[in-house]
Amino acid sequence: MTLVAVSGADVVGVAGASIAHFYEKNGKYGRLLILAVDDKLRGRGIGASLVAEIERALKERGVCAIIVNSGKHRSDAHRFYRRLGFEETGIRFVKSI
Repeated sequence: MTLVAVSGADVVGVAGASIAHFYEKNGKYGRLLILAVDDKLRGRGIGASLVAEIERALKERGVCAIIVNSGKHRSDAHRFYRRLGFEETGIRFVKSI
C-alpha cells in the first residue's frame, strides 16, 4: 500500500508498506518500505501521521507487528521511530552479490 500526504497541489510526503507472513511464528507483519517527507516540512507531524495511517491500515488487515529498516547513520530517523514506539531488536546483515 502507498499513501501520500498533500498540501494544496503538492505531494509533501509518502509512505509505503507491504504485508508478509512470519516464518518463525503465526501471524502477519507489515514492513514499512518507505517514509519520506519534504525536507522543508519535517517536524510538523506529516511523517507521524503517515505512519499512524499505515498502522491503522495494517491492523485492519490483521497485521500484528510493523518492521522498518533504517541505516546506521540515520540517527534522526532512529529517534523519530523510537518516539512512535518502535524498538531496536536486531542487526541486519547484507551481502552484495
